[in-house]
Amino acid sequence: MTLAIPALALVLAACSQDAEEAPANDSYDTAPVDATLAARPVMYGGEANMDACASAGTVGTLDTQAGNVLPVRSAPDMGASETDQLQAGQLVSICENEGGWVGVVYSKNAADCGTGTPVADRREYDGQCQSGWIEGSYLTNVAG
Repeated sequence: MTLAIPALALVLAACSQDAEEAPANDSYDTAPVDATLAARPVMYGGEANMDACASAGTVGTLDTQAGNVLPVRSAPDMGASETDQLQAGQLVSICENEGGWVGVVYSKNAADCGTGTPVADRREYDGQCQSGWIEGSYLTNVAG
């Protein structure tokens, strides 16, 4: 019992000391809450004898509460900036999949986007059409 009292006193003394505060110029910072995600370009190609984008799809039925448009985003994330909007029935080339997101290339004026021909090296889409990321659950696969 005589050892228990000094040990208890040491524990209490340690608990009553103030915790050291981190210096004001500490090297770690947290990202601001409203930071936007970096854009992630849609990649295509990579097979010398295959289409640059493996399949095609159309935008299916959309939720009327969301304004009947499907947002196109700059990266595969709901927090990424919206770069465009697609209507139901819009044809898209499906070039990538990441989680529930699909990297697509599309033209609203029926231009040839160059995704149906081989591109030997895998690279960012750099053609005449638009590209971006959409939620895959809104797509209906039509080819590929």
